[in-house]
Amino acid sequence: MTDQPTLKLRPKLHRWLADRGLGARALAERWSITPQGASRYLLPFDHPKRIVPSEALIGDVLNWTLGEIGAADWYPVALAGGPLRGSTGYAAEVVSLPATNAVREATQ
Repeated sequence: MTDQPTLKLRPKLHRWLADRGLGARALAERWSITPQGASRYLLPFDHPKRIVPSEALIGDVLNWTLGEIGAADWYPVALAGGPLRGSTGYAAEVVSLPATNAVREATQ
């Protein structure tokens, strides 16, 4: 039996660039940094040398990708505010909260 390679999740910009035939070099040219430096932004989430861009650079990517890549896309889904496995969403959480007096009065 052969071991299957582990899928390494990366920032969404990695796929966005690849889909357009681009890579770290295009990012490096845009940000006026070295290709090696740009590649660190595109490393898998669990890579120890991966870095997250500054707020200004995230804004630049947001503009460059016409809104396709936002701030949350630089983090794994579990940290970026996406639904967690087994989650039923916010509605279930809100319904389970105890009602305040104002809510009780409004619903009576």
